[in-house]
Amino acid sequence: MLQAADQLAIERRVPRPIAARASTIHRLIKVWLLGFGVLATAAFQNRVPVEDLLLDRVVVSGGKWYSGMVTSLIVIAWTTAAVSILGAAFTSHVANRHVAVRAFAAAGAIVTFLMLDDLFLLHSSVVPELLGLPKLALIVAEAIAVVVWIAVYWSEIVRTRWELLVAAQAGFMVSVVVDTLATPTTLILVVEDGGKLLGVLALAMWAVSSAADLVASAVRAADR
Repeated sequence: MLQAADQLAIERRVPRPIAARASTIHRLIKVWLLGFGVLATAAFQNRVPVEDLLLDRVVVSGGKWYSGMVTSLIVIAWTTAAVSILGAAFTSHVANRHVAVRAFAAAGAIVTFLMLDDLFLLHSSVVPELLGLPKLALIVAEAIAVVVWIAVYWSEIVRTRWELLVAAQAGFMVSVVVDTLATPTTLILVVEDGGKLLGVLALAMWAVSSAADLVASAVRAADR
């Protein structure tokens, strides 16, 4: 039965010609040049120790291997969400669904920025130290961006599993409110990071399911 199903399936992939592979290598060289630029900048700057830029935070700070484990899991979930959303935007582009392209591209930009915020502590360290603004300023700006995205692309959002977005928003709200209003204790820290973890997991689920649903929809449309 499996062989019969394989025979009915249409395989559209074909071996790539040499010219196409050369184009891929050309793009790889561009990416590598960007990587070399980052390494050269880190190696030849003299404002901070090179080791601080190259080594892991745990190594630099002398912490244990498990230091920041939950934070690392949160960043992995952010990354999964961002990549999946941008994948959904690409699928929408291939399927000529122009509004969906804009909706997912905008969502991908917002989530990527949120990921960078969490990874590099933009709202809690960079913005207060470099710009002299309270960390709440960036959080409010991010919230406004999310509200605008929802208002502009609501017609596309309702086509997705938006209940996961509601769950994500609930988790993020708990995290922000506790971080802003509560006095830091071990329990408060668990609630704050717990809300963020649950929120970003729900967001990652929404992103992955949206990308999968779009791929399935595009394949069904192509087979008609």
